[in-house]
Amino acid sequence: MPLNPEALRDLLAEANPEALLLGTETEFDPALLGIAERDGNPVAVYSREGVIACLIRTGMEPEDAEEWCAYNIEGAHMGEHAPIIVSTRF
Repeated sequence: MPLNPEALRDLLAEANPEALLLGTETEFDPALLGIAERDGNPVAVYSREGVIACLIRTGMEPEDAEEWCAYNIEGAHMGEHAPIIVSTRF
């Protein structure tokens, strides 16, 4: 059974207190898919399409949301504890 975003955040905080989450505490919860490992560190996993949908809900145009996600999230160098962004479209 999938865990809810709050349970995922709690689990991740316990497993890796340095793991980064996107946005404010719950801003991108609808896009939070789970936890994966990068170089032995548990990190958050988000859906790219879910992140874009969250941005659109804040009032961004779809094209702007895609560009913002690509530049500010996927293109950002946040270090080894950064979240993994996966496409769920395919």
